[in-house]
This record gives sequence, structure tokens and C-alpha cells, in this order.
Amino acid sequence: MWSPPEQLELIQIITTLLQGAYTFNGRTPTPVTTGQTQPPALIRHTAPMMDLRSLIADFWPQDESADDMNAFIYQQRQEDLREELPRER
Repeated sequence: MWSPPEQLELIQIITTLLQGAYTFNGRTPTPVTTGQTQPPALIRHTAPMMDLRSLIADFWPQDESADDMNAFIYQQRQEDLREELPRER
């Protein structure tokens, strides 16, 4: 989840890119032809995933079960909540 300032920055970047790519004559945006063949540096293209097996990782400890991992995550979230909530005096 992005913070509000990060969300605002993304909206501003997208707005700037769109304003640079289109001219607004009346109500219909018209693409600007600059002869540019490369996308802006801000846009990154990733090759499509062809083989899901390449995402397999062997980081899971063999002596831990999924229940152990779920218990750990639950414990961490509880600790995070305690830190975020105002302390009573």
C-alpha cells in the first residue's frame, strides 16, 4: 500500500507524462508526434513470464510448517498494532 504522498507523486508523474504526450484542443486530446520511438525513461517494460518454474525459491526451512509461518506473521502483526496504537497512561 502506498502512502498518500507516494500516491500523489504517482498521479503527478502520470499527469505530466500525459500532458507531454497529448495536446488538448477543446475536448479531444490529440497525440503529440515528436518522432520519439523510445518510451519515456519513467516507464519500464518487463518481459512476459514464460515459465512459472523460474519463480520457485527454496527459502522455506524444512523444519517449519505453514502453521508456524502463519503464527509468526500473526505475532508480528499484533506487535505492529501495539506499536501503532496510542499508549494508555
